[in-house]
Amino acid sequence: MKKKITLIITLALTVVIMGAIAANTTVAWLTANDKVTNTFTVGDIKITLDEAPVDTTGKKIAGDRVKTNDYKLIPGSAYDKDPTVTVKAQSEECYVFVKIVDELNSSVAVPQGETAAFVTYTVGTDWTAVTPSGVTAYKVYRYNTTIKEAADKQLVVFDGFTVAGWAKNEDLQKVAPVGETKKNIVVTAYAHQSANQSQDQATAAAAAYFAAN
Repeated sequence: MKKKITLIITLALTVVIMGAIAANTTVAWLTANDKVTNTFTVGDIKITLDEAPVDTTGKKIAGDRVKTNDYKLIPGSAYDKDPTVTVKAQSEECYVFVKIVDELNSSVAVPQGETAAFVTYTVGTDWTAVTPSGVTAYKVYRYNTTIKEAADKQLVVFDGFTVAGWAKNEDLQKVAPVGETKKNIVVTAYAHQSANQSQDQATAAAAAYFAAN
């Protein structure tokens, strides 16, 4: 019995002594620190739309690209016209769309027995027609692939047009009436981010933009 009592007392004393040492000793705490700095940049998409300048006969000439050209229409004649969307270097990946308002063909009806439109042009195979259902005032096309390039990327919509051989002087007067506003082929470009956006979502956004613009 005495041995057991002695052992218990010894242990108790040991605990007390250790506690006293801990209370009177400076402790070296383990520490560490770090810092995170977040740098944010803003994504952007930049596009331009222009075409080559032409001479009085409608043929391309050297010079800076332009926003508009004037043409003297002659039945059966072909003209250069290359509306081109340029997606600028380092733009965020995007879908590209164009809207074509053809005031020439909407002003001149094709006579009975003829199949060619008053003015014909062929949109490039890199573009897919996505005109919204029920829309007849214009046509919408989407470029077949998304665009993200280190350098400027040029997307040609079409490269020329031809006036039908059946066109008469009265037809020409309908698109270029004397003293009145001339009819035009107007091309509008729109680009929409592809990140976090499906092709259908981008197409819907383009449709909404073109409907308002």
